[in-house]
Amino acid sequence: MKYIALIPAYCPGTPLVKLTEELNESGFTCLVVDDGSSDQSIFQMLGKDIVVLRHEANKGKGAAMKTGMRFIQENEVECIVVTADADGQHLATDILHCGKISEENPESLILGVRQFNKEYVPMKSYYGNKITESIFNIFTGIHISDTQTGLRAFHSSLIPHMLAPEGDRYEYEMNQLLYCVRKQISILEVPITTVYEDNNKGSHFHPLRDSALIYSQILRYSAANIIRF
Repeated sequence: MKYIALIPAYCPGTPLVKLTEELNESGFTCLVVDDGSSDQSIFQMLGKDIVVLRHEANKGKGAAMKTGMRFIQENEVECIVVTADADGQHLATDILHCGKISEENPESLILGVRQFNKEYVPMKSYYGNKITESIFNIFTGIHISDTQTGLRAFHSSLIPHMLAPEGDRYEYEMNQLLYCVRKQISILEVPITTVYEDNNKGSHFHPLRDSALIYSQILRYSAANIIRF
């Protein structure tokens, strides 16, 4: 089974180069979506085997992921897709492990979940994830320990489902989970190494703006369920 690592990237640093090299050595095909980065130097450092798609302007992480999935849908017959972040938070070994779990469970969405420990997780990340975990559980009845993980794996047959959720930015990942709950697509959690490079300074997540977008999706989901009821 072919494995494809789908990596949305906006103004990435050198960790992206290292990650793609390690993934290539692990047998992955790497598909990087440059989401309108102004500096192209890092992309020029990537190996010749790395496929790079480019947005002329920044559209958001969700839009970049959808661009990559459409490309895979149009060019691959069957494969395992593993989405990963470009900022060094995800290790190649964990990405490969999630891919293998996905191959064994082709009807499920696989989440690579981090272990949140106050000792080495930035405080804003620790409390942000704990709050989101609780809110998601309250409104859906489903417990997911890491709703914001970017390491997710699925069989290519699920791409139409993964393209269906709304959202072009970070709220897309929340909508993806809500969609799976609504469509009864099973969600499996796989523990991964928790890595925060340089106190997570490489992240482009805006705590207020993006958190508001994420929570608004949960409220919309809840309101829609009430209306249907």
